[in-house]
Amino acid sequence: MVLFKGLERSLGLISTLILVRVLIPEDFGLVAMAMAVIAIVELMGAFGFDMALIQRQSATREHYDTAWTFNILLASAIGLIILALAVPMSQFYEEPRLVSVFFALAIGSFAMGLQNIGVVDFRKNLEFDKEFKFLLSKKLIGFCTTVPLAFILKSYWALIFGMLASKLGAVLLSYIWSPFRPRLSLQAKGDLFNFSKWLLLNNVALAIRNKASTFIIGKSLGSHSLGIFAVGDQIANLPTTELSAPISRAVYPGYSKHGNDRGRLAGLYLGVMGAIIALATPAGVGLALVAPELVPIMLGEDWGETIPVIQILAVSGALLLIQANTGYVLYALGQPNVRAHMTVLHAVVLVVLLLYMTSSGGLVGAAWAHLIATLIVTPIIMAVVLLKLTIGPSDFFRVMWRPTLAVLAMSATVLYVRHALEASGDLVVLIAGVLTGVVTYLVSMIALWLLSGKPDGFESSAFEEVRRRLGQVTET
Repeated sequence: MVLFKGLERSLGLISTLILVRVLIPEDFGLVAMAMAVIAIVELMGAFGFDMALIQRQSATREHYDTAWTFNILLASAIGLIILALAVPMSQFYEEPRLVSVFFALAIGSFAMGLQNIGVVDFRKNLEFDKEFKFLLSKKLIGFCTTVPLAFILKSYWALIFGMLASKLGAVLLSYIWSPFRPRLSLQAKGDLFNFSKWLLLNNVALAIRNKASTFIIGKSLGSHSLGIFAVGDQIANLPTTELSAPISRAVYPGYSKHGNDRGRLAGLYLGVMGAIIALATPAGVGLALVAPELVPIMLGEDWGETIPVIQILAVSGALLLIQANTGYVLYALGQPNVRAHMTVLHAVVLVVLLLYMTSSGGLVGAAWAHLIATLIVTPIIMAVVLLKLTIGPSDFFRVMWRPTLAVLAMSATVLYVRHALEASGDLVVLIAGVLTGVVTYLVSMIALWLLSGKPDGFESSAFEEVRRRLGQVTET
């Protein structure tokens, strides 16, 4: 799954680099307006039936058939609501082009309800090779549709058609890759809703947290500013939350299998947290450090407004990694209500900050609202999870202290290099900053690990994997 996410984000990065040269910020902003509304409407179907099926180890065919039937019913209702909102939302944003955009995207929302529920078993049975092929194929369909159409149409319709192709392709692929053939049934509705009602609340709060800035910026600052923020947010999250997602997605079935053994669950959670912090935190902080040189080279001079947005959101994304696994652990414990309450808290804090800071500080103010909300809520969420798993502060500190010190050393080195080479041009500074940052972080991590007595953790697992790979090469 990590490999898939790396390939997915590579495709996304390549696509973004191409599209920003062909399309204009207003195109991205227009699509972001529509997708924010659709994301809220699609919350009607955000019961997380797939999560419920994974958590319930004894799920029967009736559970799968019921989940598929509900997906169809909910997707049909969602498609009709999107059609009904086309005109009102175009008037709200004062953007008449949104009407046709809503009509087109309603097709994709309806189609997703037809996806074969059998693909859930790829995760439940730890068949990640099958899920890898399924998800990557779906992503490739969207990429191969969007990029050529961008050059042909030179408008936001390339983005719309790309999303539609990806969703329709996912439906077709789900029946190709999974032999399961669902039937219409509502026999297991009681069992599914008992767990999924809390997932719905969590997903509603999560969507509000993720899309609130789109509504507020789009309404108060317009499509150009929203396009700047949307692209900045996408780039800022490339190395952080997007890297943690496949790890969390892959380990959830393992969490569920050990939901009744809190000792083993706590050990597994700490191990995953160590890997996430060690891999993604330096990437997020490093991106913030080199953003002033990266943006002109990657996006062009017209996107200079994204620099402070990327810097602030990259740090926020790195901090979000600390709570990345909390939801899956709480689901495995059979406590989705706790996760839902935490997500609601984060959404409320963020919306309050966005309303004030966007009006007073524009795009940069909106970015700061995200960071401050994360700084407020993360300690609360972590305290709850550590208490649930009976993990002491010292245990969590042992996971965090080496990557934290290594990131500080990396930051100091990159800042020094940027200052020393500031007259050498963006490309030289960027290459030097990235190389010295990577080397400093790796050397610091290894040195701290050796000085602390080679404790079990991410470093020992990484060394063991390297030794195994070298052994395979030697044998061949």
